[in-house]
Amino acid sequence: MASIYKEVHVEMAADELWSKVRDVGAIDRLLPNLLTGSTLKEDNVRVCGLPDGGELREQIIAIDDERRRVAYTITEGPAPLTHHHASMQVFADGSGATLVWITDFRPDDAADAFGQAMDAAGKDLEAALT
Repeated sequence: MASIYKEVHVEMAADELWSKVRDVGAIDRLLPNLLTGSTLKEDNVRVCGLPDGGELREQIIAIDDERRRVAYTITEGPAPLTHHHASMQVFADGSGATLVWITDFRPDDAADAFGQAMDAAGKDLEAALT
């Protein structure tokens, strides 16, 4: 199984960053160059618009306020994944906060394409949060 680990440090309080990450229906605000919109539907299904007109559907698995962690899985999207699980977690970090984003997926040979998308997402997150 392939894994991608992203860490983004921002100069804002952990609780403020958590309020943005926790708002799972508005993830497009954190990824404005990669998503054209996002909506939380019934049964905690998040639907995200993609720049090419496609859609990404994700099942929100958990929102843990105590640990400031969101977990989700892609259930439908353009990538031919047989497994996907991701989490975003916020940690207080001295003068600010750190967002840790971990994604595990199969097949392993999707790592290059998925890695490029996650690199772009990491840059988008940094820009949206600073």
